[in-house]
Order: sequence, then C-alpha cells, then structure tokens
Amino acid sequence: MTVRAARVNGVELHYSDTGYHAQSQTAALLLHGGAGDLESWPHQIRALSPHHRVVAYSRRHSHPNRNGEAHRARFADCVEDDIDDLLALQSQLDLDPAHLIGTSYGALLALGAALRAPDRVLGLVLAEPPLLRWASATEAGVRLYRAFIEDVWQAAADAFGRGQRQRAMQLLTDGMWGRPVFGSWSCDRVAAVMRNATAMDALTRSHDPFPEFDRSAAATLGLPTLLLQGAHTSPLHRCVMNELSRVMREPRYIEIPLAGHGAANENPRAFNAAVASFLRLPPRGGQVGPS
Repeated sequence: MTVRAARVNGVELHYSDTGYHAQSQTAALLLHGGAGDLESWPHQIRALSPHHRVVAYSRRHSHPNRNGEAHRARFADCVEDDIDDLLALQSQLDLDPAHLIGTSYGALLALGAALRAPDRVLGLVLAEPPLLRWASATEAGVRLYRAFIEDVWQAAADAFGRGQRQRAMQLLTDGMWGRPVFGSWSCDRVAAVMRNATAMDALTRSHDPFPEFDRSAAATLGLPTLLLQGAHTSPLHRCVMNELSRVMREPRYIEIPLAGHGAANENPRAFNAAVASFLRLPPRGGQVGPS
C-alpha cells in the first residue's frame, strides 16, 4: 500500500489511494474509528479495490501524521474540524461524490459530512457511530450514557492527564466494546491502538466529542444508507443503533455475527459482503430492521 501525504486546512493527512480510477468507477472513502488510522482497513481495501477507487486516510492527530504538540494544544480534536478535513481532502483528491464508509467515530464523521454536504455523498455505511446522546431516547439509554461518560470517558481523560496513556486506552477500548477486551489482545493489536493514543487524548479534551446531530435533518437526508452493528456490541451502542434505524430514511440494517464494536476486523468476511452488496444495489432497497 502506497501512502502519501496531503496538506489541508493547515494540517498533514496521510492517505492511501487504491483500486480502479476509471471515470466509470465509484469512489469509497474509508473513515477509521477513534483509535484507528489509515492502516485499519486491510480487509476492506482488498475486497473493494477491484471494483472501486478506495481511499483511506488518517485523521489529523492519528498515525502517521505529524501535526505537533503545539497544534494539538491549540486545537483539541472536535467533530467539526474533522468534517472540515474530510471534505477538504475529498476535494483535493477529486472524490466528489463518494461513498462514505465509517466505523465508530469515522461513522460519526460520515454522517456529519453528509448532513453538511449531501450532494458530495453517494451513500453511507455507518457502523456503530457514537451518537451517544441519541441513546437518551429511552430511560435505559439515559442510564447507559451517563455511566459511560462518568466511568469511561471522564476516567480516561483523567488517566491521560496523569500520563497513564495505556490505562486511558484500556478504559476507552473496554468501554466502547462494553466488556474487557484490551487485556486479551495481541501485542501487535495493542501497539496499533497505542500509536493513536494521542488522537484519543485530544478527543477526550474536546468540548463536544459526541455532538447531537439534528434528528429531523438526518430523517430527511434521503441518501442510500447501510447500518452495520456487531451481534455482540454493547447495550449502549445497541440503543444508539436502534434510534438511528428509527430516524434514518429507509436504511438497510445488517447485524454482523461473531463481532462486536470492531466488526470490520472481527468478522471482515461478513462485513465486506454486506458493504459490497450495498454498493451494488440501486438506491432505496428494502429495509431490514434491527433485532
């Protein structure tokens, strides 16, 4: 995989650009989760690049970008900055319009970009975006959201403040998965997460890390949308996905078996099959509701 660097909005963004570039081929832009980077998509790049132009990039504070401590101190990570970067990179690489395929925080950015510039999006694949405030549609969701913010998010921010980066990343990972997983991961997988600790540190210092996108705007978006959820995801993410499925206009909804919050790599065969099928379907396919 050849990696290049682009300069947008005064920051460096590394990206890979793979697959067909013929005018007749569609583009797919891969948006990684909070602790990921452009290397988080090996299975998807292999599966999609024979038929699509596939671009994966690293957010401004993620590996291997070098945007410096001074920049991070001045600009704590925020969703609007990341959406600005996404749209600017899309223009620079001539990716208008493109399918936006995002997992976790990347799915949040994909939805935010579509709400801001729907004409630049062909379709959305959203795998468990942390629209955590949307969980508050139910009393159970309110309790889950509050517990996550207090026991996971704030605790991780405090650990970062004490210089305990691995402790912070373990809290965030186990909290997002809804169960202890970090301690069972291989050294390579832990290293891949830890190289993006700076990005998560910046995100925990954001004034609004989980913005409450307008439900009415999402309901009228009108873009082909595929919602993906791991069968073993956390109760908090399940609340969010139920609400997202209710709000979005005619989404396709697929549960990925044998997977949790990291379905793209936990069960890439099923994840890729769902995405590939979605990209081949015409707009407005049938809806499958969450279980």
